[in-house]
Amino acid sequence: MASSPLSQARVPRLHVPLSVALSDAERLTRCMAEAETLCARVTARLSSLSRALEAAPASVRDAFLWQTFRFHDFLSRFSGKKLVTRLVCTRKVLEQTRSLHRELDAVSEAVDDVPVANWEPQWLEDRRVLREGWEGLRQDRASLAAELLDAASQVEAMVLLRCETETYFAKYAPDELELLNAVFGYAASLSRAEVPHVPRWFIPPHEVAFAEAPFSKGAFGSVHHGTWLDARVVVKRMLSPVESEMERGVFMNEIKIWYFLNYPHVVKLHGACHVGRPFFVCELASNGILTDYTAREEREGRRVLWQKLHEVALGLHFLHERNVTHGDLKGNNILVGADGTAKLTDFGLSSMLTSSTEPTPVAGTIGALRWKAPEVLSGASVSSYAADIYSFGMSIIEAATHALPWGNQMPDSAVRYHVVKMRALPPRPECLSDEQWELVEKMCAFEPAQRPEVALVVEKLKQFAEIELNEILGHTGSSFSFYASSDSDRSLSVRTASNASAAAVQSQSARLSSAAASSQSSGRTFSSSTCSISTQTGKECMPPVLDLHEYLDLLATLIDTQCEAIDEICVEAKDLQLTEPEDFIKKRYDDRLLQLRSEWLARHRVTQDTLTTCMLMYEDQLELQTTREALQQKLQQHASEAVKGFNGLVDPARAF
Repeated sequence: MASSPLSQARVPRLHVPLSVALSDAERLTRCMAEAETLCARVTARLSSLSRALEAAPASVRDAFLWQTFRFHDFLSRFSGKKLVTRLVCTRKVLEQTRSLHRELDAVSEAVDDVPVANWEPQWLEDRRVLREGWEGLRQDRASLAAELLDAASQVEAMVLLRCETETYFAKYAPDELELLNAVFGYAASLSRAEVPHVPRWFIPPHEVAFAEAPFSKGAFGSVHHGTWLDARVVVKRMLSPVESEMERGVFMNEIKIWYFLNYPHVVKLHGACHVGRPFFVCELASNGILTDYTAREEREGRRVLWQKLHEVALGLHFLHERNVTHGDLKGNNILVGADGTAKLTDFGLSSMLTSSTEPTPVAGTIGALRWKAPEVLSGASVSSYAADIYSFGMSIIEAATHALPWGNQMPDSAVRYHVVKMRALPPRPECLSDEQWELVEKMCAFEPAQRPEVALVVEKLKQFAEIELNEILGHTGSSFSFYASSDSDRSLSVRTASNASAAAVQSQSARLSSAAASSQSSGRTFSSSTCSISTQTGKECMPPVLDLHEYLDLLATLIDTQCEAIDEICVEAKDLQLTEPEDFIKKRYDDRLLQLRSEWLARHRVTQDTLTTCMLMYEDQLELQTTREALQQKLQQHASEAVKGFNGLVDPARAF
């Protein structure tokens, strides 16, 4: 059966025929202003190849259709921009067009009778012409002034220009940097606002690509799948620009807090943009919200509800230890990562919502207030630790029942009446035991002072997680428990009826061992380095042993991870030294270094016992000695300059 013409093949994600996509690309190309010539050559090459690839193999045609989508997506993101934005995006446009040409080279090379275009000389000439054209801005102040009419546009221009010159200076020639600085100076001369500092967390809009259609919407804005630095991320866009200085200050403070919170049970904030229409770039938790995840697991015969709620409690404990309240804890703000780890997200966003951006409630609708504490609903208090505990209690009801607190039908006005006036709780779910419901009742006590602190909630949920896992493992004659020999030494123990069942138990408990590893930094739970499997005779099973080359590869990744960690920690310390006392920095370091170790162990699914065993087994091997010496030298060279920068205040090399 003959394949359909390539021109009629549908382009991925655009869901239109190739001929329509190419026609639209031509339209968008005409909106690329100074970069129109560069982009028109890519458009022409796509059109030419679309005719030459009619008889190409299906795999080549599919690759070409994806390249067409990427080019169309690129044009959609960069066409029709303002003058200063086009200037700072020139670097990105040049990179993208060159990359697209190279991808098309690969397609041409895959088909024998399709010649590879000699595009590079013309691209270099177009680049030269484009850069020379921008020199006209030195004299054309009128065009700049016409765009920079208000404080918001002036601040946005200055932030984008400064970010470009500070972050990507190595990619510019001296005269190009001089031009960018000249335009920055002119924007600053027009503005009465203070010349802005570019925060470490700032991500310019042109560095992020995201799907136009959101997969979720909330009170603060919309949520989109996207990419940043070739990684899959989640992009959260605010409803409208941050207009006033006060709003911008609140926004930036919340971002700064979130950005420096690094913990396995807290969604990682990669960065944000506070100019134009603000957005956040967050870690992708690909398993979705907790209620959906636990429902899927239950359908597969796996019960993980209390294990995940225990992880949520660890995340909330981490926030409270760092004087951070969540303020908006509810089911759809509890996510699950690709590895099955529960994570908190969107804390602090509620404080960013102002009367101008928050939608007006509609009578009879269902909203976030059904998770709110009574003192918050009555206006007597704002976000607090106790209010977070109340919201967590309601989230437990939601997670256990897969329904909203107070059910899916009761309107918010009725919920407010029951909570504030009647001091009532939702009906007890049948699936909760007496002890579990007692915990929820305490967490949702009407008086804030009567609610337990998060550390006590962690301990109770840990017990429920043990019971849940023991029920799963009961058919093997195994048992699972957390025990603590001291406050600083907590460990995970799995007791089995036979050596034969040890491996099965280890597999069943893998979900919790990741949590064990990650929570060491809180000082409240257990350490992965003391994870053991024991038989009824009390003898410890041999930890997994790697062969020599697997062990060497693991050591290499450890050193690479440590070098990256040193860079990250040192940059953070420089920021903290400006505002924080030495004791605070040291504590932050201790927490971060412990966390890095736990994360590395969990990511590679090994324990400290495994590493120690391998070291003892292979310590006489010349290959190990040589490799360790080289890796240690690499680490010392990398860390020496970093450590000097802090006059011995902290030592990043302690991480491992």
